[in-house]
Amino acid sequence: MFRFQRVQSAVVVAVALVSSAAYAQSSPPTQAPSSEDKPADPPSDQPAAPPVDAPPADAPPADAPPAEQTPTGTVTGRVIDNASKEGMPAATISIKGPGGDQTLATELDGTFTLKLAPGEYTIDFETPEYVGQTRKVVVVADKSQALDLGLDLLQQKAKEETIEVYDVIDTRKDSALLAERRFAPTVSDAIGQQQIARSPDSNAGDAAKRMVGATIQDNKYLVVRGLGGRYSLTLLNGVPLPSPDPDMPSAPLDLFPASLITNLTVNKTFSPDLPASFAGGALSIETRSYPTKFTFKARVGVADNSQASFQNLNGQNGGGLDFLGYASGDRSLPSSIPRHTLAGGSQLTTEQRAAQAAGFKSNWELADGTVGPNLGLGATLGDTVKVAGQRVGYTAAVSYGHGYSERKSHITRVGESDGNGGHLASPMQLEDTAGIETATLGAIGSAGWQPKTGHKIDAFAMYANSTDITSSDVLGTENNGSDVERTRMQFLQRSLVFSQLIGEHKLDPKAILEWQGTASRTAQNEPDTRDLLRTSTGDGGYAIAGGAGTAERLFGTLGENTFGGQAAVRVPLDQVKLKFGAGISRSQRDYQVRRFHFDVTGDARTMEPNDAFDPDTAGTSMSMTEMTMPSDGYKATRTIGNAYAMADVSASKDLRFIAGARFEASRLGVGLESDLRGLTAPMDRTNHDDNDVLPSLNMVYAVLPNSNLRAAYGMTVARPNFREIAPALYYDYVRRRAIGGNPDLQETKIHNGDLRWETFLGENEVLAASVFYKYFDSPIERTVQDAGDGQNVGFTNSDHAQTYGAELEARISLGRVANALSELSVGGNLSLIKSSIDIGGGHTRALQGQSPYVANIGLGYESKATQTRVDLLYNSFGHRIEEVGTGGAGNVYEETIHRLDLSVSQPLPHDVRLKFSGANLLNQRSVRKQDDVDIYSYNLGVTVVGSVEMSIE
Repeated sequence: MFRFQRVQSAVVVAVALVSSAAYAQSSPPTQAPSSEDKPADPPSDQPAAPPVDAPPADAPPADAPPAEQTPTGTVTGRVIDNASKEGMPAATISIKGPGGDQTLATELDGTFTLKLAPGEYTIDFETPEYVGQTRKVVVVADKSQALDLGLDLLQQKAKEETIEVYDVIDTRKDSALLAERRFAPTVSDAIGQQQIARSPDSNAGDAAKRMVGATIQDNKYLVVRGLGGRYSLTLLNGVPLPSPDPDMPSAPLDLFPASLITNLTVNKTFSPDLPASFAGGALSIETRSYPTKFTFKARVGVADNSQASFQNLNGQNGGGLDFLGYASGDRSLPSSIPRHTLAGGSQLTTEQRAAQAAGFKSNWELADGTVGPNLGLGATLGDTVKVAGQRVGYTAAVSYGHGYSERKSHITRVGESDGNGGHLASPMQLEDTAGIETATLGAIGSAGWQPKTGHKIDAFAMYANSTDITSSDVLGTENNGSDVERTRMQFLQRSLVFSQLIGEHKLDPKAILEWQGTASRTAQNEPDTRDLLRTSTGDGGYAIAGGAGTAERLFGTLGENTFGGQAAVRVPLDQVKLKFGAGISRSQRDYQVRRFHFDVTGDARTMEPNDAFDPDTAGTSMSMTEMTMPSDGYKATRTIGNAYAMADVSASKDLRFIAGARFEASRLGVGLESDLRGLTAPMDRTNHDDNDVLPSLNMVYAVLPNSNLRAAYGMTVARPNFREIAPALYYDYVRRRAIGGNPDLQETKIHNGDLRWETFLGENEVLAASVFYKYFDSPIERTVQDAGDGQNVGFTNSDHAQTYGAELEARISLGRVANALSELSVGGNLSLIKSSIDIGGGHTRALQGQSPYVANIGLGYESKATQTRVDLLYNSFGHRIEEVGTGGAGNVYEETIHRLDLSVSQPLPHDVRLKFSGANLLNQRSVRKQDDVDIYSYNLGVTVVGSVEMSIE
């Protein structure tokens, strides 16, 4: 765990590489423009500068004073549809003139900006299904001119084909995202790479909480409008993502480094071409698109955590690949243990059982040491090039992070009643000090090919790996009154491999075929988790306890393979756009756990753990028994087929209806099934078949040219996940309780209604107000019940529930108030939500996971002179029920957290940018409360990050 020198060296090397690259870039034969003349962070869709001719033979030497920069003129405008008067997104702009030919495209609202050297140009505007137009333009230095035009639909097939630039709209930009949102068929919110870069957010989970009505649970799971878990859906490039976590139905967002994301969009209303398994929102993660010219970026960041960096932390002796997040052979199941039968079988001799026990290394003791700073590295490159006269776009990115944190938790329970409406202090009072080493590695690669007009094919692949190595020491009093010391060493690795092939083909002027095929694998690996309990001997020492759960090693694996495909046909008619589609996906999950219990006798109980469990003592004072049960493994399959039809109808130039229905057929099968021979499953396989017809209606009315009124109704579902159905038991050692599934769970049906007003004031400004209502039939909830010295966590269907609320959003420049404030901007959103569920006897309570409010506020400053950017960000949510209390137990609440973040960035010459940020500056404490008792709480810590980024474009 403790690699201060190695991490420190990595930082030095990384900084040296970036500095060297920056120096190399700063020394070409021709001087680069100064920082006063050149934007520090040009948009990726800006046309490349004309090529520089080779210098003549009598050119001045390299050290001669640089020539002055060539002045430019500006041409701005908008391309619209003459019939609808709406902007034409991605219209191809071909420019011929001084310096060579250039090609780019309009933004999503049809606007464009051209920076051109003085001279006469011929500019062609083209897009499929429309009559192209040509304009002659004379550009004058330091002058700006407007060029607006409208295009008419083709009446017959074009005789000549044109080559279009593939996927050039830069949806990392705030302006492009707002344009996309303005013309979207559903109620949606989004955040782009441009905005993510202005925050200290390191992954998709951190970034998602900036959106309207969104919060993050456990630093990784999305909650929208107070609805998380099964009520939130995560899509990667349009495809639902499975979760590598056996206990959570939604995909963990901390798997996705922020540097690999183009934008995040939450669809809050349902349309038939979306999967229907959500209620709060469907989060779409879009990875980087293809730049129109060669782009390379490298980033290195160093972070200091107030609770970990340069401090002494608990750790464990691991393998040589821990810093990358991969388990080495030191954590593998010993070769002496049979792979498909229980260890320690009665047919074995005493010597054979001892040999099996001796195969386990004696590594039961925590290590400690001083850790270094956290490290982040990243690189991205991409381009669009011509191959055999056809355009090919590509992008590749890699991200690596390594760091440490410490979590000091207080764990207790609700005590007995004091007879006055309160509770006595519980005997359980535990202090958990955990050192956590985290390693993340992510990479994406994609390529897009457009063989001819109206045809394009995309190939995409992604890999993400995230590992937490937790070393925990728990001291205090257990619920039975005994003084104990518990240690736990866990290596938890989660990974995702995702591949996708996407195609779009124009069949004729009135039909477009879309298709895609995907294959993915999610996995969780938990090799050699060690739990040890020692009880006080009364003289200051501790003795190794006997019985279940006292000295155990666990080896767990989860693997899920998903394959799917879908196809759709779009038919764009004059006033109606039709879309028909169908698809299927199939997932296969295999979850297996093996448990081994160790006993020591005599004087060995009071020895240090590594001495007590020495392999040489196997068969004498130390013995091992495999405790794997039939319920420790399950295998499951889920197949979902769908078909849908929808129509996008322009009733008038201002009124638009998007209506249709989706049919989904789900087939779920779960059975307790161990890979060990001889273990009999305790019950039959559980099967759930659901067939749903789900209608949808979205209405968009353009009240003003820049304002929309939206209304929507949709019916969606929430299905139980594999773990919630499987009756397999899992013990949560941190919270001291058992978790089990319920084979009788049924899916939840949700009716959703939305109304929104939105006004787009400027390129990056918006005002919006929404109200919504949801009705849940048979909602699934997580419950907790006291059971002896522990608790049981389960899942159940309640009768019905409802939730309703309002959302307010604003993003404006303060230059609207006064010119002196033009460098300041303010943004914020507030969601006020009320929910109720009938619990019988005329009583109601809030829905599990529902926050009464969610708030985000951001204040930004950007200097026009120095391009310094400062952002102050605030996020908060109201307390919410994490687990529903049953059998006399009270509800468990996650209490409110107020988070304040600060980010400062400064561009430097030679396309280098410095960034400093601070996360959780208020150092808030995360608290779980039951019956007004803080049963689980810990500090989050403050993290300060410094990074440097270099770009070549």
